Amino acid sequence: MAVERTGWKVGVSATRIGVGVASFLAPSIAGKILGADLDPGGRLAMRLFGSRDAIIGAGQILAGRHGNARGWYEAAMVVDGLDAVALFAAAARGEIKKPLGVLWGGFALSGLLFGFLAARSADAGDDLEAELAELTAAAVLED
Repeated sequence: MAVERTGWKVGVSATRIGVGVASFLAPSIAGKILGADLDPGGRLAMRLFGSRDAIIGAGQILAGRHGNARGWYEAAMVVDGLDAVALFAAAARGEIKKPLGVLWGGFALSGLLFGFLAARSADAGDDLEAELAELTAAAVLED
C-alpha cells in the first residue's frame, strides 16, 4: 500500500514542520533546548530557522503527493549538512556546550541521512523502501 510505504517520509517531514513551527513561535524556548540564552538577534535567527524548516517540511509533503519531492529532500540534505557543520563548529569554539553541539549536530546528520534515503527512494519508485524492509525482515529472522 502506497501510504504505508511512504509513511516514514511523511513522519520525517511532519517532524521538521513541528520543530520549525515551535522554533518560530517560541524561539527562546527552542534556544534553551539548544543550550543558548538568546538575545533579540538570536530569537530572530531562531525564527528564521523555524520558518525555513517548516516550509521545507511542508514542501516535501505537498510535492510528495505529486511524486516530485526529490528536490525538496535534496534541499533539506544541504540545510541539515550545513546545520551540522555550524553546530559542531560552535561546540568546538565553546559557543555552545560540547555535548549539546554533538547531540544536535548528530540530529542534523540524521536529517541528512533521512533526506538521502528519501531522495534515493524517490528515484527508485520506492523500491529502496521494499528492499530495506526485506533486509530488516531477514535480519530479524536470523536472530
